[in-house]
Amino acid sequence: MIWLCLLSFWHSVLSQTPISAPTPIVIQARPSQRDSLDYMLALIQVVTLICLFIYVYKTWQIASSAAKTMKTQIAVTLIDQLTHRVVQEMLELIATNNVEFVNENGIGTITCLQEKRRNTHIDMNILLNRFQILGHLCHLKVLDEEDLRGIKYEILTIGRNGAIREYFAFLNDASRPLPAFHTIISTFSKGCI
Repeated sequence: MIWLCLLSFWHSVLSQTPISAPTPIVIQARPSQRDSLDYMLALIQVVTLICLFIYVYKTWQIASSAAKTMKTQIAVTLIDQLTHRVVQEMLELIATNNVEFVNENGIGTITCLQEKRRNTHIDMNILLNRFQILGHLCHLKVLDEEDLRGIKYEILTIGRNGAIREYFAFLNDASRPLPAFHTIISTFSKGCI
């Protein structure tokens, strides 16, 4: 009986037509006009963007001028070093083929053929070190071929010298054993290193 009452009640509730919602209230507003604050904000954004572009451009100019300044400083330093009297004497010995490679007890040295200047290997190593620095700077793209045009003759003279090539081959030979520490010290005390 209770079931029957409940069932008839639900049937009467569900069979009723749904109540319609009230019509919405629509208020039409006029589009707001742009006031001076909106224009000022847009102007500030445009000016900020222009200033940002100028800042990036000027930073790029400073960075490129810093690279040019660095190249100039390197060039001046190397020119000072390459015009040194000892370096010029070593270049003259190489240009006149007055150098030879000597391998004494597994220690390779570059010496002069002239008896009065026999002990030149330290000065020669200083010269070769300067040109090695130039090579590294070119490899790192700090200097390029255009920067080395002024010393092209010296580079070619050193690179084509037979004694220098033998010395480099000796230094690059990975199969030779390194001399013992006491051999290096005794050779140094004799003035051979």
